[in-house]
Amino acid sequence: MGRRKKSSSGGVVAALVIGVIALFAAIPTEVWFGVAMLAAIGFVVYLYSQSKKTQRIAEEPERPKQASRSDAPTLPPPTRASARPAPRFVADDAPISVSPTQTPASSGFKLPAAPKGFGAASWIPAGQSVNVSGVTIPGGMVYVGTSLSTPQGGNDPCLIDPSKSVARQGDYTEREMGYWPSYSEISSTARRAYLNWLVGGRKDPEADVGYVFLFFYGLERRAIIDGAQDEVTQADWPVIAAELRRLLAIYGEKSHSFRRYASELLDWVSLASHPSKLYEKPVPALTKTMELPLYIRLALGQAAVDGVPVPVHLALAWAKLEPNTYLRTPATRCPEQFEQLFAEKYAELFGSGMVLPRNRTKLKLVSPGVGRLSGVPGAQADVQGHA
Repeated sequence: MGRRKKSSSGGVVAALVIGVIALFAAIPTEVWFGVAMLAAIGFVVYLYSQSKKTQRIAEEPERPKQASRSDAPTLPPPTRASARPAPRFVADDAPISVSPTQTPASSGFKLPAAPKGFGAASWIPAGQSVNVSGVTIPGGMVYVGTSLSTPQGGNDPCLIDPSKSVARQGDYTEREMGYWPSYSEISSTARRAYLNWLVGGRKDPEADVGYVFLFFYGLERRAIIDGAQDEVTQADWPVIAAELRRLLAIYGEKSHSFRRYASELLDWVSLASHPSKLYEKPVPALTKTMELPLYIRLALGQAAVDGVPVPVHLALAWAKLEPNTYLRTPATRCPEQFEQLFAEKYAELFGSGMVLPRNRTKLKLVSPGVGRLSGVPGAQADVQGHA
């Protein structure tokens, strides 16, 4: 009985094996080829994933192993003197001192400084140069900045504002501004023309008088507003007076308005401190205008008050600058010979000089200005009498 069961079970297994073989044999060759391709692709994908995993593990930093309790250093037992256990700190627990002025060291960002010339305006002294829009202006005597208010508010027309655009070219012989020019309001072409005129030394007689007025406004402000109560600024008055005389010699005949305003300012800066005994000092170069310059009138008035003879040099300046007197051609062509003959004739007629009578009329010296500087306190000359 046992042998029959063993042979029957072995026959079943053999039949199953034969059936499986027959089944595989019945599968077409194309199917076997497809199965082989899929297996190859899967094997390649498996190899690729394994290589990426190995690379990622190699790139990770090695983590320090935690020390086991057996590896930890042993501390000696506390002595009797230090029964209380000492505190244990790690590096991150160390105390840090903090003050209100500390700033984070990791920021690393600094605000850039404002460009040079931006902010409150600065007066550039005579003889110094300044760079504006890539142009170096020699000679100084200008205000540069972005803020310079007038008594009425707003920026002063004379202010050279470096934040304003400037064209690449500009011709200062052409008129490109109104009657009341302002650097901030004129066109970029006119700004370039004005800078070119300043670079050229402020002396080209062909320049439009508007640019001369822009520069004159700065001299006027420096003398009247800044110098009204500042003794340091008043030290610039002689330099401003010399510059006004130079400008009058170039542009005085070109513009009657400029000649009037510049002459008034010249009188003011020359006489605001009321110097005494002007008749003893040399007469500065003055421009002949529609009236006798205040400097000459004040010197003659002081001579009259002091009761001293008018010296020959003052009498000669009086004759030349008197509006109702016109020198003939020989006097203008030969000035040295004319002055010599005048001195001889004056000594022959008046000896040491004529003595003027005194009168009660006072000379008043008020601050000049073209409207924008109105309200600045004037001054009154402390003399009596005038020529």
